Amino acid sequence: SMILVIAFIVAGSGRGCSSRDDVTARVNLVSTALQQAAAQGKIKIEDLASGIRRLNEGATAYDASKDHQAYCDALDRLRDEFKLGA
Repeated sequence: SMILVIAFIVAGSGRGCSSRDDVTARVNLVSTALQQAAAQGKIKIEDLASGIRRLNEGATAYDASKDHQAYCDALDRLRDEFKLGA
């Protein structure tokens, strides 16, 4: 499991998104980081809920636009905002 997270970090950090697989990896990275931050008490449960809601809103927009990079950029902003560092 930890190896998988590290693979997402390597695949997701500071790289472009050019496919649905890239987007999926970035979503997994950010959602896992959000859940871990909440479990460790670094963010509030309300923040976790807000983050997940924004992931879902982004996914809805992505399904409509198919703009891989725009969704990855939004995920990166979310990650930075919550200071997830992943």
